Amino acid sequence: MEHPFKKANTLKYLVNKWVIAIILTIPILFFIPIPKKYKTSVEIAEENTVGEKSFYDDLNDDGNSEKIVIRAYTKLKNVPSIFVEENGKFLYEWITSGYIPQYKSSVSGDYNHDHLKEVYLITYAHDSVFLNGVVPFNKEVLINRKFLSCFSLYHGNNELNISDLLMTDLTGDGFQELVVFIYSGFAYTNRKVIAYDIRNDSLIFSSKSGWGILWNLNLYDWDQDGLPEFTGSFPAWGNCTEPDYPYTDSIAWLMVYDNDLSYLFDPVPVGRYSSEIDVVPFQYANTASLALLYKQNGVHDSSFIALYTPVGDLIKKKYIHVTGQEKIFLFSDPYRNYRELYLLGSEVWQLDTSLHMTKKINLPYAFPVTLLDVDGDGIKEYIVRNKIKRRWVIYRTGFKDPAEIDIPLSTGPAWFSVVKSKTTPPRLFLCTTPDNYIISYSRNFLYLLRWLVYPLIFLSLWLLVFIIARMQHALIKNRYDQEKRLVELQIKAVKNQIDPHFTLNMVNTIGSLFSRKESERANEVFTRYARMLQSTISSSDNVSTTLHDELEYVRNYLAIQQFRMENKFAFNIRISKEILTKKIKIPKMLVYTFAENAVKHGIRPLKEKGEIDIEVWEKKKTIIIKIADNGVGRKQAKEHPALSTGKGLKILDEIIELFYKLENIRIHYDLSDSETGGTVATVYIRKK
Repeated sequence: MEHPFKKANTLKYLVNKWVIAIILTIPILFFIPIPKKYKTSVEIAEENTVGEKSFYDDLNDDGNSEKIVIRAYTKLKNVPSIFVEENGKFLYEWITSGYIPQYKSSVSGDYNHDHLKEVYLITYAHDSVFLNGVVPFNKEVLINRKFLSCFSLYHGNNELNISDLLMTDLTGDGFQELVVFIYSGFAYTNRKVIAYDIRNDSLIFSSKSGWGILWNLNLYDWDQDGLPEFTGSFPAWGNCTEPDYPYTDSIAWLMVYDNDLSYLFDPVPVGRYSSEIDVVPFQYANTASLALLYKQNGVHDSSFIALYTPVGDLIKKKYIHVTGQEKIFLFSDPYRNYRELYLLGSEVWQLDTSLHMTKKINLPYAFPVTLLDVDGDGIKEYIVRNKIKRRWVIYRTGFKDPAEIDIPLSTGPAWFSVVKSKTTPPRLFLCTTPDNYIISYSRNFLYLLRWLVYPLIFLSLWLLVFIIARMQHALIKNRYDQEKRLVELQIKAVKNQIDPHFTLNMVNTIGSLFSRKESERANEVFTRYARMLQSTISSSDNVSTTLHDELEYVRNYLAIQQFRMENKFAFNIRISKEILTKKIKIPKMLVYTFAENAVKHGIRPLKEKGEIDIEVWEKKKTIIIKIADNGVGRKQAKEHPALSTGKGLKILDEIIELFYKLENIRIHYDLSDSETGGTVATVYIRKK
């Protein structure tokens, strides 16, 4: 037999335990969810009272944030106030008069850099807009109802809203100014930008215009003078119908405000009603440019993305297909030095300098981005709305490593701020309707742990494969040893049929028949002997045979012995019709051993004519083989020790035991004396 381990050596690289472990690890990792790099947890801070807006800021620069609450109502109806808490306790409250406009009406900032921030509030009454400002830690009223501008109603309806409110240094004197962006719908005369120089108590106004910034305000120094310019998102909704009014919104204009609120360049017409444009800074060829998205809502012309120089000259334009009602925006990250440009809509795409969509980001329906340093690392994260999952999502720069916030999107406005603490990590505060929330944002320990888990999975699988391989190796070796031993035993069992002495006797016998001209008889004996010899040689490397082949072997053996003993005995083999002998597997020499014993020990010493009967039948899923002779019997056979070595049945017992270990087929036998004085051997083969 060929040793199985020789074959294993030729395949060792294909079945290498490391390779198998890797192959098993890959699908397991595929089904194991990869933990997010960052995680969030949410708790409800408190119920949001109608008419209140809350946010946090570190007003005294001590590393801890204070809570600022802007109240539209106090116990006195329609009386707005600024309410400040420090560590959950009352610090300061200031009450004024009037009403609070829509959207962004308050901001905090340190205009003179004295490390004590002010809180500013826009109010209005009748037809006037006012500015208010207090210093909570000094309990000082800095600005009380400073008149900013008049506004007009549209058919008696008040449409006044503050689209944005911020603080920045416009004059370069080291002090910040407060900049107010006013917008209204049909009352287009209200559209203006106002800057208040707090230090000098003076106002700066933008030029008269029917065009105004509504959202996505962007500050950038396009003219490289060290002072900021303003642009953002402008709607051309056709509400300004006076043809002679400056920059009517029946046309879409590319417009940038300089630091003195004049135009950085003459506004450039880029489209017409009904449309919207979005303008962001973008570094093109290492120079500052204006990236513009023009979205046409109607059928008059096509939507496009374009790049303009800081003086309003077109660099390039690329048309895009956008459905009429789809909300899309441009975004450029200041923390990537405005070198990455994104188109946000039903899908998010990164654009290259040729304005081609080069990289799709798995972020459906991302609306305008809020930039806040949520974790206090000095780099602001993106907070966006995911309209599909209806959840807020925090992204790192480049829209990487999303962390979903388990707060359903509300239909009303939402304001984010950061809660700082000297003793705990920063947290995110969301003011919305109907509740306010505190959101913890941090690295996910499980994400770091995966580099330990993945190797452990691999090593566990490798160890499993190693153990199985060793067990398989032991089983194969054990089976090989058992098969080898079984073959050796079977060879011993048939030694008498193939040894030279037996063969020589057969040749002499056959030759004698031919010399006596008994050719027919000689051919018969020769044929039976040839069949026995062929069966022995052809199956020499097999440990089992079929019951059919075994009985044929026995039939030929008995016929030869019958001839050699000059018909001293007769034999008969009977098989039940329902027995499928070709499908029953048994060890070689099983029936032969008992037939040989019947001839040698039972019939040969017998003085009269003998008889050997072999019968096969089935009972209760057990094959029964009965070998009976009318010989001298077991007791008298012991008196002729020269006829046997006495090892035949011992060899057979070992063959049966090894065969059970290899094939799991249980075989046993009984020996008994027959009533006629002979021996009966009964073999029981349990079917699987």
